Amino acid sequence: MGGIQGRVTLVTGASSGLGKAAALMVGRSGGHVVVSSHNEERAQLVADQITAEGGHASVEVADLLDRDQVLALPGKIVDKYGRIDHVVSSGAGGSPQGQSFKLFTETEPKDFAGIVEAHWLNKAYLLSAALEHMIPAGYGKFVNISTDGGRIPTPNESIFGAAAAGLMMMTRVVSREAGRHGVRVNTVAVGPLADFDIVHIVTEKQAVAGEIGGKFADKLQRKMVFPAVSDDVARMVNYLLDESGDTITGQTWSVNSGVSTTP
Repeated sequence: MGGIQGRVTLVTGASSGLGKAAALMVGRSGGHVVVSSHNEERAQLVADQITAEGGHASVEVADLLDRDQVLALPGKIVDKYGRIDHVVSSGAGGSPQGQSFKLFTETEPKDFAGIVEAHWLNKAYLLSAALEHMIPAGYGKFVNISTDGGRIPTPNESIFGAAAAGLMMMTRVVSREAGRHGVRVNTVAVGPLADFDIVHIVTEKQAVAGEIGGKFADKLQRKMVFPAVSDDVARMVNYLLDESGDTITGQTWSVNSGVSTTP
Protein backbone atom coordinates (compact mmCIF):
# COMPACT_ATOMS: atom_id res chain seq x y z
CA MET A 1 0.00 0.00 0.00
CA GLY A 2 0.97 3.65 0.22
CA GLY A 3 3.03 5.78 2.51
CA ILE A 4 5.82 8.24 1.78
CA GLN A 5 8.69 7.04 3.92
CA GLY A 6 11.27 5.22 1.82
CA ARG A 7 9.48 6.01 -1.44
CA VAL A 8 11.08 7.80 -4.39
CA THR A 9 9.06 10.90 -5.24
CA LEU A 10 9.69 13.09 -8.28
CA VAL A 11 8.52 16.69 -7.86
CA THR A 12 8.68 18.87 -10.96
CA GLY A 13 8.79 22.64 -10.87
CA ALA A 14 10.33 22.12 -7.44
CA SER A 15 12.80 24.99 -7.36
CA SER A 16 10.12 27.50 -6.34
CA GLY A 17 6.45 28.06 -5.57
CA LEU A 18 4.07 25.16 -5.07
CA GLY A 19 6.54 22.59 -6.33
CA LYS A 20 9.07 23.68 -3.74
CA ALA A 21 6.46 23.60 -0.96
CA ALA A 22 5.44 20.07 -1.97
CA ALA A 23 9.05 18.89 -2.19
CA LEU A 24 9.87 20.17 1.29
CA MET A 25 6.74 18.57 2.73
CA VAL A 26 7.50 15.18 1.16
CA GLY A 27 11.08 15.41 2.42
CA ARG A 28 9.85 16.00 5.96
CA SER A 29 7.64 12.91 5.63
CA GLY A 30 10.60 10.63 4.99
CA GLY A 31 10.50 10.25 1.23
CA HIS A 32 13.48 10.56 -1.10
CA VAL A 33 12.68 13.65 -3.14
CA VAL A 34 13.97 14.10 -6.67
CA VAL A 35 13.88 17.88 -7.02
CA SER A 36 13.38 18.68 -10.70
CA SER A 37 13.62 22.05 -12.41
CA HIS A 38 15.13 23.64 -15.49
CA ASN A 39 17.24 25.72 -13.07
CA GLU A 40 19.82 23.39 -11.54
CA GLU A 41 21.21 25.96 -9.09
CA ARG A 42 17.84 26.76 -7.53
CA ALA A 43 16.87 23.07 -7.49
CA GLN A 44 20.05 22.26 -5.59
CA LEU A 45 19.19 24.87 -2.97
CA VAL A 46 15.87 23.10 -2.35
CA ALA A 47 17.57 19.69 -2.20
CA ASP A 48 20.11 21.09 0.25
CA GLN A 49 17.30 22.44 2.44
CA ILE A 50 15.64 19.01 2.50
CA THR A 51 18.86 17.28 3.54
CA ALA A 52 19.61 19.99 6.11
CA GLU A 53 16.26 19.15 7.70
CA GLY A 54 17.22 15.48 7.90
CA GLY A 55 15.61 14.31 4.67
CA HIS A 56 16.92 12.75 1.48
CA ALA A 57 16.98 14.57 -1.86
CA SER A 58 18.71 14.77 -5.20
CA VAL A 59 18.37 16.93 -8.31
CA GLU A 60 17.31 16.07 -11.85
CA VAL A 61 17.31 18.86 -14.42
CA ALA A 62 14.51 19.00 -16.99
CA ASP A 63 12.69 21.70 -18.94
CA LEU A 64 8.96 21.04 -18.67
CA LEU A 65 8.36 22.78 -21.99
CA ASP A 66 10.69 20.34 -23.79
CA ARG A 67 8.62 17.23 -24.53
CA ASP A 68 11.61 14.93 -25.02
CA GLN A 69 13.13 15.96 -21.68
CA VAL A 70 9.82 15.38 -19.89
CA LEU A 71 9.32 11.96 -21.47
CA ALA A 72 12.85 10.92 -20.49
CA LEU A 73 12.62 12.08 -16.87
CA PRO A 74 10.93 9.08 -15.15
CA GLY A 75 13.28 6.64 -16.91
CA LYS A 76 16.32 8.52 -15.65
CA ILE A 77 15.05 8.23 -12.10
CA VAL A 78 14.37 4.50 -12.44
CA ASP A 79 17.87 4.02 -13.85
CA LYS A 80 19.37 5.75 -10.80
CA TYR A 81 17.15 4.46 -8.00
CA GLY A 82 15.50 1.36 -9.42
CA ARG A 83 12.01 2.77 -8.95
CA ILE A 84 9.71 5.76 -9.18
CA ASP A 85 6.85 5.56 -6.71
CA HIS A 86 5.28 9.01 -6.74
CA VAL A 87 5.15 12.00 -9.06
CA VAL A 88 4.02 15.50 -8.12
CA SER A 89 3.56 17.37 -11.38
CA SER A 90 3.90 21.12 -10.80
CA GLY A 91 5.49 24.02 -12.64
CA ALA A 92 5.41 25.46 -16.19
CA GLY A 93 2.15 27.32 -15.54
CA GLY A 94 4.17 30.26 -14.28
CA SER A 95 6.34 30.32 -17.40
CA PRO A 96 5.93 33.12 -19.98
CA GLN A 97 3.99 30.64 -22.15
CA GLY A 98 1.59 29.88 -19.31
CA GLN A 99 0.90 33.39 -18.03
CA SER A 100 -2.07 34.82 -19.83
CA PHE A 101 -4.53 36.64 -17.55
CA LYS A 102 -6.46 38.15 -20.45
CA LEU A 103 -9.94 38.14 -21.86
CA PHE A 104 -10.36 35.58 -24.62
CA THR A 105 -10.76 38.34 -27.20
CA GLU A 106 -7.48 39.87 -26.03
CA THR A 107 -5.51 36.61 -26.19
CA GLU A 108 -3.54 36.13 -29.39
CA PRO A 109 -4.37 32.85 -31.19
CA LYS A 110 -0.65 32.28 -31.70
CA ASP A 111 -0.34 31.94 -27.89
CA PHE A 112 -3.04 29.28 -27.49
CA ALA A 113 -0.78 26.25 -28.03
CA GLY A 114 1.87 27.46 -25.59
CA ILE A 115 -0.70 28.01 -22.85
CA VAL A 116 -2.11 24.49 -23.33
CA GLU A 117 1.43 23.08 -23.34
CA ALA A 118 2.26 24.84 -20.06
CA HIS A 119 -0.96 23.95 -18.23
CA TRP A 120 -1.79 20.48 -19.56
CA LEU A 121 0.36 18.73 -22.14
CA ASN A 122 3.61 18.70 -20.15
CA LYS A 123 1.69 16.91 -17.38
CA ALA A 124 0.21 14.47 -19.88
CA TYR A 125 3.68 13.65 -21.22
CA LEU A 126 5.00 13.11 -17.70
CA LEU A 127 2.05 10.91 -16.73
CA SER A 128 2.50 8.80 -19.86
CA ALA A 129 6.18 8.25 -19.15
CA ALA A 130 5.63 7.55 -15.43
CA LEU A 131 2.97 4.92 -16.15
CA GLU A 132 5.48 2.93 -18.18
CA HIS A 133 7.21 2.19 -14.88
CA MET A 134 4.36 2.35 -12.35
CA ILE A 135 2.07 -0.13 -14.11
CA PRO A 136 4.65 -2.96 -14.25
CA ALA A 137 5.54 -2.23 -10.62
CA GLY A 138 1.88 -2.55 -9.59
CA TYR A 139 2.03 0.70 -7.63
CA GLY A 140 2.25 4.43 -8.13
CA LYS A 141 0.72 7.77 -7.21
CA PHE A 142 0.60 10.73 -9.59
CA VAL A 143 -0.63 14.12 -8.33
CA ASN A 144 -1.11 17.08 -10.64
CA ILE A 145 -1.08 20.63 -9.32
CA SER A 146 -3.27 22.86 -11.46
CA THR A 147 -5.58 25.87 -11.33
CA ASP A 148 -9.11 26.02 -9.97
CA GLY A 149 -9.89 27.88 -13.18
CA GLY A 150 -10.42 24.42 -14.68
CA ARG A 151 -13.46 23.95 -12.44
CA ILE A 152 -14.82 27.49 -12.14
CA PRO A 153 -15.57 29.66 -15.20
CA THR A 154 -13.32 32.62 -14.49
CA PRO A 155 -12.96 35.73 -16.66
CA ASN A 156 -9.42 36.16 -18.03
CA GLU A 157 -8.70 32.43 -17.70
CA SER A 158 -10.37 31.01 -20.82
CA ILE A 159 -7.48 29.14 -22.45
CA PHE A 160 -5.55 27.92 -19.44
CA GLY A 161 -8.82 27.24 -17.62
CA ALA A 162 -9.82 25.05 -20.56
CA ALA A 163 -6.42 23.34 -20.45
CA ALA A 164 -6.85 22.68 -16.73
CA ALA A 165 -10.34 21.28 -17.35
CA GLY A 166 -8.84 18.89 -19.88
CA LEU A 167 -6.25 17.85 -17.32
CA MET A 168 -9.00 17.12 -14.79
CA MET A 169 -10.90 14.95 -17.27
CA MET A 170 -7.65 13.14 -18.11
CA THR A 171 -7.18 12.55 -14.37
CA ARG A 172 -10.58 10.89 -14.11
CA VAL A 173 -10.17 8.70 -17.18
CA VAL A 174 -6.59 7.57 -16.53
CA SER A 175 -7.44 6.80 -12.91
CA ARG A 176 -10.00 4.28 -14.17
CA GLU A 177 -7.58 2.78 -16.65
CA ALA A 178 -4.58 2.58 -14.32
CA GLY A 179 -6.38 1.79 -11.08
CA ARG A 180 -6.48 -1.92 -11.85
CA HIS A 181 -2.68 -1.79 -11.83
CA GLY A 182 -2.41 -0.14 -8.40
CA VAL A 183 -1.83 3.39 -9.72
CA ARG A 184 -3.69 6.40 -8.30
CA VAL A 185 -4.05 9.67 -10.23
CA ASN A 186 -5.41 12.87 -8.65
CA THR A 187 -5.32 16.62 -9.19
CA VAL A 188 -5.06 19.45 -6.67
CA ALA A 189 -6.70 22.61 -8.03
CA VAL A 190 -5.40 25.87 -6.60
CA GLY A 191 -7.15 29.20 -6.16
CA PRO A 192 -5.82 32.46 -4.69
CA LEU A 193 -3.01 32.00 -2.17
CA ALA A 194 -1.83 34.57 0.35
CA ASP A 195 1.83 34.02 -0.53
CA PHE A 196 1.39 34.12 -4.32
CA ASP A 197 1.41 37.04 -6.73
CA ILE A 198 -2.24 36.61 -7.73
CA VAL A 199 -3.33 37.66 -4.25
CA HIS A 200 -1.13 40.76 -4.40
CA ILE A 201 -2.77 41.57 -7.71
CA VAL A 202 -6.19 41.11 -6.16
CA THR A 203 -5.66 42.85 -2.83
CA GLU A 204 -3.47 45.69 -4.11
CA LYS A 205 -5.21 45.97 -7.49
CA GLN A 206 -1.96 46.17 -9.41
CA ALA A 207 -2.35 47.32 -12.97
CA VAL A 208 -2.28 44.39 -15.39
CA ALA A 209 -3.95 43.65 -18.70
CA GLY A 210 -7.67 42.90 -18.73
CA GLU A 211 -9.93 43.06 -15.70
CA ILE A 212 -7.64 41.60 -13.03
CA GLY A 213 -6.78 44.92 -11.43
CA GLY A 214 -10.34 46.27 -11.39
CA LYS A 215 -13.80 44.79 -10.91
CA PHE A 216 -12.54 41.22 -11.08
CA ALA A 217 -10.11 41.90 -8.23
CA ASP A 218 -12.86 43.40 -6.07
CA LYS A 219 -15.16 40.44 -6.70
CA LEU A 220 -12.51 37.84 -5.99
CA GLN A 221 -11.36 39.58 -2.80
CA ARG A 222 -14.93 39.63 -1.45
CA LYS A 223 -15.24 35.88 -2.09
CA MET A 224 -12.10 34.91 -0.15
CA VAL A 225 -13.42 33.31 3.06
CA PHE A 226 -9.97 32.79 4.60
CA PRO A 227 -6.39 33.01 3.34
CA ALA A 228 -4.68 29.84 2.15
CA VAL A 229 -0.94 29.54 1.55
CA SER A 230 1.31 27.25 -0.47
CA ASP A 231 1.87 24.91 2.49
CA ASP A 232 -1.87 24.20 2.51
CA VAL A 233 -1.54 22.92 -1.05
CA ALA A 234 1.53 20.89 -0.05
CA ARG A 235 -0.39 19.29 2.83
CA MET A 236 -3.12 18.19 0.43
CA VAL A 237 -0.51 16.69 -1.90
CA ASN A 238 1.13 14.94 1.06
CA TYR A 239 -2.21 13.49 2.16
CA LEU A 240 -2.77 11.97 -1.27
CA LEU A 241 0.74 10.48 -1.39
CA ASP A 242 0.55 9.08 2.14
CA GLU A 243 -1.27 5.88 3.04
CA SER A 244 -4.28 7.98 4.04
CA GLY A 245 -4.85 8.59 0.34
CA ASP A 246 -4.61 4.96 -0.77
CA THR A 247 -8.32 4.69 -1.60
CA ILE A 248 -8.54 8.05 -3.39
CA THR A 249 -8.15 8.29 -7.15
CA GLY A 250 -9.62 10.20 -10.09
CA GLN A 251 -10.46 13.22 -7.95
CA THR A 252 -9.85 16.95 -8.17
CA TRP A 253 -9.30 18.59 -4.78
CA SER A 254 -9.65 22.37 -4.53
CA VAL A 255 -7.56 24.55 -2.24
CA ASN A 256 -9.06 27.91 -3.12
CA SER A 257 -9.53 30.06 0.03
CA GLY A 258 -13.27 29.36 -0.14
CA VAL A 259 -13.62 31.48 -3.28
CA SER A 260 -15.91 28.87 -4.81
CA THR A 261 -17.78 25.78 -3.70
CA THR A 262 -18.61 24.70 -7.25
CA PRO A 263 -18.78 20.87 -7.38
